[in-house]
Amino acid sequence: MSFQVTITLTTYGGNTGPTFDLYTNADNYTTPFATDIDKANLISGYVGTVDSSATVVRCKSKGTCTNYIDMSISGIPGVTPTPTTTQTPTPSPNYTSVSVYSGSSLTIACNNVNLTTVYYTGSITSGLTGTILYSDAGLTNAVPNGYYNPLNGTIWVTAASGNEGRILTYATCPSVTPTPTPTPNSTTYTGIGSYTSSNTITCTPTGNLHAVYLNSTDYATWSSNGNLLAAGMTLFQNGTGTVWSYTRIYDANATTIYSVSSGVITGIYSNC
Repeated sequence: MSFQVTITLTTYGGNTGPTFDLYTNADNYTTPFATDIDKANLISGYVGTVDSSATVVRCKSKGTCTNYIDMSISGIPGVTPTPTTTQTPTPSPNYTSVSVYSGSSLTIACNNVNLTTVYYTGSITSGLTGTILYSDAGLTNAVPNGYYNPLNGTIWVTAASGNEGRILTYATCPSVTPTPTPTPNSTTYTGIGSYTSSNTITCTPTGNLHAVYLNSTDYATWSSNGNLLAAGMTLFQNGTGTVWSYTRIYDANATTIYSVSSGVITGIYSNC
């Protein structure tokens, strides 16, 4: 960087010149910035360009006299400092954050098990619409339209397209009907002895004896009927209610073979 100076020689000896070389203290007077300048030019005022760090000009005579004179530079241009810009910090938005269950439908929002966080400014009161929900603390990204369940029973329903994230109305999760607890099976099965049974018995049955159990209702009928089986009774193989697996059973007390289907006596197969 450089600037111009006017160099005027006002004091000089008779033997100086006839030309002069000009130096500055910017490089400790090593290299002249102008050479062979006539004395007349210097007396009238010579304009030269010097380095911005120069503060002294040396005017050195050339010829018989080699003396010099140092002249301070006056009116050196000042450096205008670059103004420092102070940035005003952007205030952080004030917001309220809340954890919610969300979904594209009321059912999904009410049954979702994954929490997400939404942000808003101001307050939300049931019945008050227009508040915008955001997905970030900077309040720049509105949440997708849908249903947002803040766990207090009141669902925030955001508006349709064009008003993303804006609460339009409110809803509530439907009441959950508890699943009734099944009543334990208290049926009692009573053994009535062993009967000849198979899928192929005839009126002269032998062997193939199997235990028979009846439920409490059929047992009462069997007892009052003289310990005789009858159509409609359900036969079981044990006291835990395993249904009879054979298709015929011989009742020796009635000398009758009954047909059985899925454990139920369907009728008389043969009167022996």
